[in-house]
Amino acid sequence: MRYTLHKLSIELISRCNEHCVHCYIPNSRRKFNIEYNSLKSVFDQAKIIEVTTIELTGGEVFLHPEFTQILKYANACGFTLRIYSNLTILSNEHFSLLTKIKIQRIQTSVYSLDPVIHDAVTRKKGSLNSTMKNILLLKSANIPVEICCPVITINKDEFLKVQDWAMKMNFKFYTDFSIIGTQDLSGSNLKYRLSIEEETKFQAKLYERSPWEKKTFKSPSSSDKIYSENLDTLAISAEGNYIPNVLRADKILGNIWDNKLDDIWIHSEFLNILRELEYSQFPACLNCDAVEYCEKCYDVHYFETGNFFKQSKRLCESVKLTNQIVNYFQP
Repeated sequence: MRYTLHKLSIELISRCNEHCVHCYIPNSRRKFNIEYNSLKSVFDQAKIIEVTTIELTGGEVFLHPEFTQILKYANACGFTLRIYSNLTILSNEHFSLLTKIKIQRIQTSVYSLDPVIHDAVTRKKGSLNSTMKNILLLKSANIPVEICCPVITINKDEFLKVQDWAMKMNFKFYTDFSIIGTQDLSGSNLKYRLSIEEETKFQAKLYERSPWEKKTFKSPSSSDKIYSENLDTLAISAEGNYIPNVLRADKILGNIWDNKLDDIWIHSEFLNILRELEYSQFPACLNCDAVEYCEKCYDVHYFETGNFFKQSKRLCESVKLTNQIVNYFQP
């Protein structure tokens, strides 16, 4: 089977002006960015092999000294563009450019409408006010903004208020109860994750507001490929390395100077191992009645267990919780 590369996620910069308590990027990595001239060749290669979507993320992308040039070139190549930013430092130059090109969406995080709580998450005083100002500025120019509200111990009583505000303002809204362990495997950020009991309560509240579609359980066979539906993306780290996704900066597949994009995509030993993994190698997944709700994020399991073939107990609990909530409300 030939896999098609649809999306390229680029960590332009690993530095950030915020220091969110739940961030997966350790301090040791907060010092890199990719130069514009190096990325031009990547964009040219991506265009040739018909990559459709480019995601620009960080760190904080607007800290990148050549962000304007990078965005202009990516736009000229005709890619669908997505940007992930905390929107605290949007300059006049950046805003002007964003009004002239087509952006599919800019996603930003709002942890609370209370600046004390939001800023406690970002550990940057005044961050909520800066983010809100720029959200409204982008809205005034009809630039699509998506609001994300990760739910952690600090803001667990706030996310429904953020959802109400986002819906009132006609923003797309997304929330997430999972925290991804730090890339250095220390797990130091996981202390901010909700307990499974807290997650149960808040997931149920969210479901009552916006019911999820009930999925029909389809038992996989032992020979089915476990990641077959999730392998259309490649990423580049701020160090300039090809990596499986932006979370796995440690898993280097090659680099943008010595390796061609299509060579990595087609011939990477690691990617080809992923493509061939079967449910038989993960018996807990094979027999799980909540498997339809699982996104099968091998990287999340790895950051919590340190073992690519060992599932995270907590992630599995969360997936089963989703299944239980849906079945409770839709018996």
